[in-house]
Amino acid sequence: MAASYLEHPFRRYFDAGLVVTLNTDNRLVSGTTLTEEYWLAHQHLGLGWEELKEVTFLGFQAAFLPYEAKVNLLEEVEEEIRRLEGTKETRRA
Repeated sequence: MAASYLEHPFRRYFDAGLVVTLNTDNRLVSGTTLTEEYWLAHQHLGLGWEELKEVTFLGFQAAFLPYEAKVNLLEEVEEEIRRLEGTKETRRA
């Protein structure tokens, strides 16, 4: 656990090209949500929309799922992002 957001290595790891994900260990115990974690990454680590999209894709790519299920899930995520952006093409970072 980092003492502060400024000391957390997430941004440094992301900028170095490492696979990083945002998640919650146990939502009920930690008292946070994934939405809150993304908001904190934006507020305190300076991640913008394109970077948050990339972190999202990294998380789904790292999922412990059979290959076909992972491909299907990534397609669903891409479609949802397109819907949110109001675009027809996914602009993966």
